[in-house]
Amino acid sequence: MRRLLPLVLAVVLLFAIPGCFGGGGGTDGGIDQTQIQAAIGQRIAAFVEAVEDFDVDGMLGFLDEDSFSLTISEGGSEYSKTYTELKAELEADEPKQLQWRKPESEGGNGHVLTMELGTIVYSSVSETGAQAAAPFTIKESAENPQIPETTTDTGTIACEMVKLGGQWLCRQMTITYDDLAKASYRGAGSSESGNAESIEDGTTGFGFGQFAF
Repeated sequence: MRRLLPLVLAVVLLFAIPGCFGGGGGTDGGIDQTQIQAAIGQRIAAFVEAVEDFDVDGMLGFLDEDSFSLTISEGGSEYSKTYTELKAELEADEPKQLQWRKPESEGGNGHVLTMELGTIVYSSVSETGAQAAAPFTIKESAENPQIPETTTDTGTIACEMVKLGGQWLCRQMTITYDDLAKASYRGAGSSESGNAESIEDGTTGFGFGQFAF
């Protein structure tokens, strides 16, 4: 009986320790990283959908209005924008962007912009913050004029995510564009930005896409 007593005590202690024998999967120091990453992933997916539809409210709703900053790096140049600057650019661009996206039968161009994300890599995950980064590819097509689906941008998007008021928001976003031959598309302008500005002038909005009509 004396020999069994230490074994019984050891089993009791194991069950008393949080995380032992189930219930602790996907945790790190008591943090359920899997759940946090899933919640952030949903927010990023909603942002991607808003970009594709040029849903200004949806794009802005992903951002921390009080302290957001955007940094765009392309062609060896880098520049930044505040939330207020970005909001003004997107709202000014919205009417023509929505017109372009209407089908040709409704007087639009039937423009389709698709944003494909690669695997999201998370780091520094906590209950109130995380870093999330992923490669992206922008593909565009149109009905009028007829343009087959074409890859017009590739790069990486990185977000500093914070949880405020129970919602995950992007506090800082860095978009790094690969060196594609953008000049071949700039004659048609920039789809997401809505103009043919060069990198020196500063791309409007987030800069996703290159078609304009």
